[in-house]
Amino acid sequence: MSIIFCSVCVSCNSSNQMDHEISAPSNQSNFTEYSFSTDDIKEFGTLNNGILAVHCENSVYYVDTSGAPLFNQTYHYAGDFRSNGTALVKKMVDGGIRSFLIDTNGEQIVSIDPSYQNISHDLSGEYLQVSPNKWSDFAKKNGLIDKNGKTIIPVEDGSIYLTKHWAVRDVRLEKCTFIDLKTGAIVATYDGQFGGNAEGLVSIISDHHFYIDSTGKNPFHNSYYWSDDFKEGLAKVTDRFDIWFINYKGQRAFDRVFRYESLDHFQRGFSEGLCPLFTEGEWHIINQSGKTLFKVNYDDVWEFENGYAITEQNYQFGLIDKKGKTIFPCENKFIIEPIYEGLFIKYDDINTAVLINEEGDQYPLTFDKISNFENGVAIGLINGELKSIYLKDVCEALNIKYK
Repeated sequence: MSIIFCSVCVSCNSSNQMDHEISAPSNQSNFTEYSFSTDDIKEFGTLNNGILAVHCENSVYYVDTSGAPLFNQTYHYAGDFRSNGTALVKKMVDGGIRSFLIDTNGEQIVSIDPSYQNISHDLSGEYLQVSPNKWSDFAKKNGLIDKNGKTIIPVEDGSIYLTKHWAVRDVRLEKCTFIDLKTGAIVATYDGQFGGNAEGLVSIISDHHFYIDSTGKNPFHNSYYWSDDFKEGLAKVTDRFDIWFINYKGQRAFDRVFRYESLDHFQRGFSEGLCPLFTEGEWHIINQSGKTLFKVNYDDVWEFENGYAITEQNYQFGLIDKKGKTIFPCENKFIIEPIYEGLFIKYDDINTAVLINEEGDQYPLTFDKISNFENGVAIGLINGELKSIYLKDVCEALNIKYK
């Protein structure tokens, strides 16, 4: 079965906690205000709040879900809109490039001190990490301001990481200082470097790993040879010989202990109630009681998402479901992404893709670029036009039931 789509396609994007600037090329002589041509589009940002950043050769602009340009403005840089409805932009002002926060109407919220050469916007949109240094020296001096331009942490030595409760300044990977985001006051200082942050607990790496809670203290009074972030209430720890899981109280989540083998795949945690764990020379897929539901043999198994886990073998990718059934063998050089129940996208190269269902029916897609889906709609660049793409229409065209 084969259907050619000229206006249907899907893909997925993800973001890190702090989104560093990726500016358009700084050929300012070619930078033109209000130029919305689709001829030189290079990449899309992430569709969020119904707004998508479109990155071109020498400028960036925003479009809505119909593909129509917004704000009658192009920018030197335009970040994705955050959950609070703000975005970081750079634009030409009096012959120089200035940074601003804007809202979803394109209105300027705050102008950022031009002495900052590097700026990062956190996913909440509430804070901006700022540095007077060039990118190569970004870790040397950093500060933190809020969305109103107020200085929370002055620019000093060290990297800054945001957690649920704190800003953590990591100085030369040797000392971590926990700072209250509301007051800017130092709460606690520990020897070691920032390890990770999830579900309200921060890990610190020194001679051993340990966790810090919302009070700035080690709640477990314990340390480990290695530890992972908490995921779905459980974290994996090891003493270099054994692996076990702890809960939010620092207690063993279940009695079963696994043999430690290496740190190569240690970061895999629980997702959708399952955890891929490499032990005894193979991958065990365990539940939150520590029971092995099934075993698989691959170089790598990713965490489960939307009912499936990506597998990797010899730098080729495949997919398994939550019962261990091989949906696709590891024969694809690009990751196969589950996009909807029983519907996947398989890339043959950057701009060529195939929709495929669990029965193996393939549907070739023709497109240039595609955004992520938000609330069932994505934006696609097809034959030089930006168009809305509705997941419902995709499913109807493929006779797939859409919930």
